[in-house]
Amino acid sequence: MIIKAVDIARELGISKATVSLALNNKPGVNEHTKELIFECKRRLERGVQGRQSYLANGRADIIKLITMSHSYRIVIEREIDFWTDEKAIFTRIASNWGCKLDIVYFDVDKDSSDSLVQMCNREDVLGVVIDGTELIPSDSKLLNQIHKPLVLYDVDLYNKHNSCVLMDNRGGIYDAMDALTLAGCKNIVYLAMDYDIYNFISRRQAFIRYMQEHNLDDYAQERMVRVGKSIAETYTKFDHYLDKNPLPDAFIAESYHISISALRLFRERGIKLPEDVSLAGVDELPNFLTGDYHLSTVKIPTTERAKLTMEMLKHEIEDPCELKTKLYTACSFIPGDTI
Repeated sequence: MIIKAVDIARELGISKATVSLALNNKPGVNEHTKELIFECKRRLERGVQGRQSYLANGRADIIKLITMSHSYRIVIEREIDFWTDEKAIFTRIASNWGCKLDIVYFDVDKDSSDSLVQMCNREDVLGVVIDGTELIPSDSKLLNQIHKPLVLYDVDLYNKHNSCVLMDNRGGIYDAMDALTLAGCKNIVYLAMDYDIYNFISRRQAFIRYMQEHNLDDYAQERMVRVGKSIAETYTKFDHYLDKNPLPDAFIAESYHISISALRLFRERGIKLPEDVSLAGVDELPNFLTGDYHLSTVKIPTTERAKLTMEMLKHEIEDPCELKTKLYTACSFIPGDTI
């Protein structure tokens, strides 16, 4: 594969014409820019040669996409499929690289750690993406045994060894809280899952900080109510909560499980949104699950994060660096009719 001027221009964010002038040793480009262009060309060539070396030896280039879990059913056997579109992005980009995407499901608590490490460190593996939504910091010890280029997706394990692509949980919760407070809501209750994973912890911290920064409640921690681990369990526990507690101005739901249960219970109890109470969620829901309502919710950029994860993996493969990167993708808030 020949490195083209357009490839270098895209990498450096400069014009194709500038790159062509430099490569053809023509005037009009300063020495510093020339050096950047030729260094970029050498780096891209090294990456191509690294990938082609496998093909030359009759080996297939493989990108491992490892979905790791702790049996929480947030990722594996999840109750709503948010994964198909993301998987399609990973597959397409790997194919564009001339690679095969190998998707593996791994339960940290049940499956063999040695087999995972051996599988990822095989010669025919070019790079590894860890879909780590359910992982916790102690799982870093296992990942540190993988010596291939590796990027974490949807989790921060708070180490210096892995680059990661994350959603901006703080920004998403702040957007939801802004929408609630602009609607006049002050007495806000946060409905939490019974799991302590990175995304949920980050959202809870954002809620507490927002309440404190806006002088809404000095005891924001007490406004957090844990309501279960699944749609069925959140329905039951939130039903009991509604039996024993007066309605606040608003609820904010930490995950789609809670949003689904809350909407169902409000309909069954004759609680009107937003007249009786407001509701903000996290994660878009298909219309058939929201009934007559259009949920006001934080939209998570799933396919965009998949693209950025593969770009980061490409960088790890072609130009590895000890300095690792954390990339946060901005969420957007979709106004509905529940606030």
